[in-house]
Amino acid sequence: MHAARLLAAVLAAACGGVAQDVRWRLPEGGAITFTAEESDQCKEVAPPHRNSARPDGVMPHAPLLLATELTADARSTSVRLHDARWLGPRLAFDLRTFGKARELDFTLDDVVPFTPLRVRGKASDVDANGAQTLTLTVAPAVLAMGPNDPNGPARQVHFDASCRGTLTITRTVDAAAGVVRAVATEMALRIEYGPRYPIREVDYTLRQKWTDGTVLTRRHAGFAANVADAIRRGAAHVRKELTVPDRGLLRPCADASHAEGYLGLGLLTLLHAEVPADDAVVAQGFTELRKRHVRDTYSLALAMLALERLHAPLNERDRLLSGALDRPAPRHLVGDDAAAMTRWTTDLLAIRDREVRPEYLTRWGYSGSGYDNSNTQYGVLGLHSAELCEQKVGRTNWFAVASHWLASQCPAEGPALPLSLVPIDNPAATPGGKAGKNGTTTTGGRRTQAQRRAAPRGFDYHDGASTPYGGMTTAGISSLTIALSHLQNTPGKLDADLRKKIDQAIADGFAWLSKWKAPRQVPGNDLHHSMNWWYYHLYGLERACELSNVGLIDGHDWYHDHALLLMASQQEDGGWGRLEDTCWAILFLKKAQLPVFTRPR
Repeated sequence: MHAARLLAAVLAAACGGVAQDVRWRLPEGGAITFTAEESDQCKEVAPPHRNSARPDGVMPHAPLLLATELTADARSTSVRLHDARWLGPRLAFDLRTFGKARELDFTLDDVVPFTPLRVRGKASDVDANGAQTLTLTVAPAVLAMGPNDPNGPARQVHFDASCRGTLTITRTVDAAAGVVRAVATEMALRIEYGPRYPIREVDYTLRQKWTDGTVLTRRHAGFAANVADAIRRGAAHVRKELTVPDRGLLRPCADASHAEGYLGLGLLTLLHAEVPADDAVVAQGFTELRKRHVRDTYSLALAMLALERLHAPLNERDRLLSGALDRPAPRHLVGDDAAAMTRWTTDLLAIRDREVRPEYLTRWGYSGSGYDNSNTQYGVLGLHSAELCEQKVGRTNWFAVASHWLASQCPAEGPALPLSLVPIDNPAATPGGKAGKNGTTTTGGRRTQAQRRAAPRGFDYHDGASTPYGGMTTAGISSLTIALSHLQNTPGKLDADLRKKIDQAIADGFAWLSKWKAPRQVPGNDLHHSMNWWYYHLYGLERACELSNVGLIDGHDWYHDHALLLMASQQEDGGWGRLEDTCWAILFLKKAQLPVFTRPR
């Protein structure tokens, strides 16, 4: 049984039906943000295998709650606990325990990386100011898992640590407004790790103080300015990181791994962040990139994306969305840049998977034999840039790209349901917008909301036989959209049945994203990927939506929610951790991908 259902059942019994009926009242699509003060300490108490490990996970820890993260009854939150830092806030945000003093006893089974936790203790009476204290103990619990539990095998690998200790939560609830205004937690845990961890045992203490809970409407005043500032700070961080000598990015370094890929990604990011092409670091970076021997799929594709961006016209995105352009304009490369793009295009086509005939299935691994859908996605992006730079990729290759992705989509996870995709530039996709009959919206007499039936079908890392997840589902949507645009916009016949299959596969992918809407994690039931590669997924989500100008997926403003999380988790130095994570975050915030279709289909 899922943790939310377990908690609901136990709380209903514990409260005896007399709990105060307090519910969250966040504006639709809005959020509540907090000023956060946190301190923690992680002390080893048993010899480590190699080096230290921490219980605070790798996912962004943002002190806010999105309206889209509330349960249907608006009394609690559906946030999956991807690390111990969210244990206190999630329990504090659960208004089912707000009211008269009572005993509490419930189980949580989704706190990564822990085996199920039994949480017991007392909730105090609520005082005149709406303050209440929860005094709790945390210990391992045992849950019986049925043979058909889809998380069973994954849980054995990813939920193998145990913990016990104490947790005290003080919260202040504004019952009339329907919000939690402040949260303070003190947690002390003894954590025992499973054999796959580099450390055996730690004592972990965490103190959190979230205050000044402020309710924000969707796309609130100041949102755009805050995004622009986050991009500016992030770009300054990337620019500095590119000059670190031991990375081998601006000069050769024998020990650097995929150095050309990181250099291409950094340059692509800086250009999208509007750092001038004649900036000293950017200019030096391109000088170095042109003369490097670029080999693997990721590096070739990112080098091609960066060089194509260097020659992109100004304000092209605005002109596409306004209708002044119906497709991205050709880039006219000359001299060394033309020679580099030709060389990289030839090399990228040459390292396609040799285990199949590439004229029938075009896919990539790192270099030559074998494939995966991540490398394949980047191979498709590289070919797209090559085509924009007037390289002759050819329709046969785009047919082969589409054939691969059509063959590798996972089975449907449910019946076909209505799917609504609304452009972000449509009045109904912004506060105060109006929708027409049957949810259809219009601008200048044109129908601008795409509605169709679609069954949720995602993509996995290989052939569709395993569990789909967000990063690969967005890769499938993007790659099929790009392939369709080239098949449609180049001379030759596009079979109506093939077009229909591609359109349906794309719609099914969006339906899968709608089903698994979870802004704070990588969507899907794959527990490994849901807790890793979040920034990679965001860059993929941005591409999948921007390629067709999709602003709302079944009413969900994907950009707003993820942008709030990114801005709230940006570090003081402007970065988001690793260089690649920072680049992906900036490219998401900047909405870097140009549309190839300016209306959802």
